[in-house]
Amino acid sequence: MSIGQGDVQVTPAQLALVLNTIVNDGKKRELTVIKEVGGKATPRKPVQDVSNGETATFELVKEGMGLTTNNTTRYATAKHILGPNFFPVRTGGKTGTGENGMSHHKGLSYTNATYEGYGPLPNPNFEVVAFFQYGGEGSGPALNAAAKMFAARWCLKLDERHHALPGQTPCTGELSQMHAVYAKEKAAAARPPTLMLRRETGATPDVDALLTLAMSPNPERIRAALSAYADNPERQVWSWNVGGQAVCAAGLHVQGERAEVLQIGTRPGERGKGYGRSLLLTLTTHLHLTVLEAETDAEAVGFYLRAGFQVQDAPPRFGTPRFHCRLTRY
Repeated sequence: MSIGQGDVQVTPAQLALVLNTIVNDGKKRELTVIKEVGGKATPRKPVQDVSNGETATFELVKEGMGLTTNNTTRYATAKHILGPNFFPVRTGGKTGTGENGMSHHKGLSYTNATYEGYGPLPNPNFEVVAFFQYGGEGSGPALNAAAKMFAARWCLKLDERHHALPGQTPCTGELSQMHAVYAKEKAAAARPPTLMLRRETGATPDVDALLTLAMSPNPERIRAALSAYADNPERQVWSWNVGGQAVCAAGLHVQGERAEVLQIGTRPGERGKGYGRSLLLTLTTHLHLTVLEAETDAEAVGFYLRAGFQVQDAPPRFGTPRFHCRLTRY
């Protein structure tokens, strides 16, 4: 395959075969999707040498593909995703932007997007070909898809920009290493998280952000509500922490054995795991409360019902229904 003018019809599988032949310096092995039959491994297809002894040509092509993800040239069309500043494993690749009948009439946003890549360099064990019909340029969705595949193969997590999160150790060995890493992560995820209850005694940005989730989006009211926790000794802030990070926080007005929930908020990515409910129930025991109350709206009343609170109608506020929630312990 090479760049050129005229019509070219090629499937992603054919591109993968060509890429594999280049990576292996002209050693061609036909693709297969069959690993075993009836529990018995199928023989690997024979290798055909198509290099004609000119392996230097393949090395030159691979050198160029390595520049695609490098910061050493402005022509590196994949460096914004797979460059060394954004992805810890060195790879080679090629973006492809294929014109077609649709793009001829409607513009380049209708071109076919392709990315083919391999790694890790210099000893690759994995290759990817991504194709999006009418996907635009190859440095867009096709490259992003390839980055996701590389990340999955090498045990990496990406952010919303498709950049690898910092501080990760890739598993660039054989498949057995990848399987072992994912098996360990699965086992860890199956264990319930260790929660630590903590009373916040000073302003903490992450905890304040959780409380703010339950407040009116009014900057002055938010500042006043947060300041009240520092000024009034009866107002307390408690948080659930997992791995040193606050995942849920509640602000209470505590008077002896009675308390009112003023705000409670859970980190968006941690909702639905029962942290808010368990935090309130734990606090009733920890603070020796006999009554825990809250006033809320129709959107949040279901949360209190699931936590075991008794719910009654409260006087409406600004025409909006309100509910009084009460949990009694003896």
